[in-house]
Amino acid sequence: MEKSATFRREITALGDVFDFIESMFAAGGIDPEMRFPVDLAVEEIFTNFVKYNPAGKGGIGLCLTLEDSELRMALTESDSAPFDL
Repeated sequence: MEKSATFRREITALGDVFDFIESMFAAGGIDPEMRFPVDLAVEEIFTNFVKYNPAGKGGIGLCLTLEDSELRMALTESDSAPFDL
């Protein structure tokens, strides 16, 4: 199972990001106790994209993939200058 979405490059978009993660947990029957570390990791990376790449113009993509009992997440930027986290 895989779900992807693109979010506005704004800290205020985190509510939408967390709703998206919640929908994946519900659809995939993922243990709710795993939610906090996933939310924390995504929040940190998302926030770094917003704060430390002010030249970024595109949205921030989030892809969650559930395969067997493994959840993978990928955050990506589009139309942004390269930078180091």
